[in-house]
Amino acid sequence: MLTSKYSPTWEKTSTKEVKDQVENGRRGLTMDNVMTFNMQALQHNAGEVRDVTERLIRQMYKDHGAPVKDYLPPDDEKNRKNTMWRQLFEYFDQVDGKPSKADLRKQKAADEAKKQAEIDALQKQLQQLRDMNAGKAPVEAAPAKNEPSKKTVLKKKDPKPKGRGKAKDEDDVSMFTVDNICIFCGERNESFTEEGLDIHYWKNCPMLKRCTNCKQVVEIATYTDHLLTECESKANFAKCPRCSEAIPKPEHEAHVAEKACNPSKSGLNHCPLCHENLPTGEEGWKEHLMGRQGCKQNPRRLLALNNAGNKQGGGKNEILISFEMN
Repeated sequence: MLTSKYSPTWEKTSTKEVKDQVENGRRGLTMDNVMTFNMQALQHNAGEVRDVTERLIRQMYKDHGAPVKDYLPPDDEKNRKNTMWRQLFEYFDQVDGKPSKADLRKQKAADEAKKQAEIDALQKQLQQLRDMNAGKAPVEAAPAKNEPSKKTVLKKKDPKPKGRGKAKDEDDVSMFTVDNICIFCGERNESFTEEGLDIHYWKNCPMLKRCTNCKQVVEIATYTDHLLTECESKANFAKCPRCSEAIPKPEHEAHVAEKACNPSKSGLNHCPLCHENLPTGEEGWKEHLMGRQGCKQNPRRLLALNNAGNKQGGGKNEILISFEMN
């Protein structure tokens, strides 16, 4: 309790009574008078006096808001190092609906942890792609309906010229190794080092896309299966029996009821980007995702076409991706 040095009747006055008297200006308890008194009381030697004063300041801020801050020191990092000021300022933030500094630090740490987890997942995906490209793991192509599974293999196209031109052609082909070729779209490029291929996978390969939910790089041909069975957000999707695509659950019932989607057809592939049916097999996917008349919803298609156009007339043997039946 405050001593009689400050107010002989203070200990008999509740915070509610002080609030009423400040609002009505009775007994001379104006905002200025009370806050001037409070600032003096905060310097009192007795801890119980300071505690009561802090509670009174908190109540006044809750009732009167920002004007109370005019009597306090600036809310900055220097003053927040003082425990008393920091606790008052954090209470003000709480009243104002702002996150406290501690909450902000926790949120920042949580965001950084989430970002690091995403980076780790992406690095894991990249390593899997590197292993596939190095032949350490089989690359399973997306099977069409009622169609046996296939395996992606790298092959050299047999050189047509014979005789004198044979040695030169073999030299041209030898310029590119498995490490210089994308196993998904077949593009060959001397810049396809390990890092170059990583960039190609993440940004350019027209056969791949980043999942909008888990951020992993997946083949477009298997994107629907990824959303339904592999993605960390798979619980949020359900399969449409009509178009066979993965539909967000909140939209699934309305989607199925409307029957406006393009039905998938037996024996054909179904594109999850443009929702069109396309010829069966991996060549059907390549033509659709990379061809001039292909998928209009694949943003990487035009880049692939430009790259293909730049290589026309080069006179070098092509190293292609072919797909053999198991």
